[in-house]
Amino acid sequence: MRTLEATIFSVTCLLAASTTSHSVEVNTTQLKEDTPNSFTWLQVLQEPAKIQQIRIRWPTPGEIALHMAVAAAITTGAALAFRHFVKAWPEVHEDAIAKEKLNVWSSGPFDCFQDMSSCCWTCWCPGVRWAANVDMMGFFSFWPAFLLFLALELLSTVPLGSICCCSWLAVLTYYRNKMRVVFGMQGANECPTICGDCVFVTCCTGCAICQEARHIQTAATLNHEATAPQRPLMAPVQETAEAGDAGATSRDGATAPVGAGFLSGVARKNCFHVLK
Repeated sequence: MRTLEATIFSVTCLLAASTTSHSVEVNTTQLKEDTPNSFTWLQVLQEPAKIQQIRIRWPTPGEIALHMAVAAAITTGAALAFRHFVKAWPEVHEDAIAKEKLNVWSSGPFDCFQDMSSCCWTCWCPGVRWAANVDMMGFFSFWPAFLLFLALELLSTVPLGSICCCSWLAVLTYYRNKMRVVFGMQGANECPTICGDCVFVTCCTGCAICQEARHIQTAATLNHEATAPQRPLMAPVQETAEAGDAGATSRDGATAPVGAGFLSGVARKNCFHVLK
């Protein structure tokens, strides 16, 4: 407390000396003896010392391993939560808009707040949202895509491993251009467009992933041919209780062989229906 008061007193005296015509004397000798810390800081403010040497300490292998383990655990937990709780595939409404309009982006690059779910997941864990994007497009399955992201993320924490960040940006740019090709967008596979995508992905990775997610969600809503083959199938219709391995009796009174009723029921009912 005494040191703080002395510092305030010193600064006040300096301000008073610079703003008035009267001379103000500060007993710096007594101030130095009473409060050496405040006097030292006063000297630093008046004559800042030059930095002579900067020493960089590399993290130890143990610190790197601990950081990688924590990052992998948190990211994997987020991926498991996404797969378990988030409904990735929307309901189909084929008459919402014309499918031909999907040859351009369905939303702008910075319209992230149009879909708050995609926005939040992209902000907190972009690799999870990107893995869901390429999974819905059929480029990759979810878990291989997620593991690719996780590997590049963890390797980038190693000293001199920042090259993995460049690899991650190259992967994002490649699949963004591949998405343009699938939807028939203008400029796909053209150098200016690819360079523009690379700059956009580098400067605003989250916005790029979020824009792709919104476009894929729109395509899934329309049951577009780019996403329709990847749409999950419904569970098979459950067999009724009366069809069992105990046998079935035909209408004319004849008894069918054991299991015939079950097999015939399966032949009639055990089919998969695409969500419509």
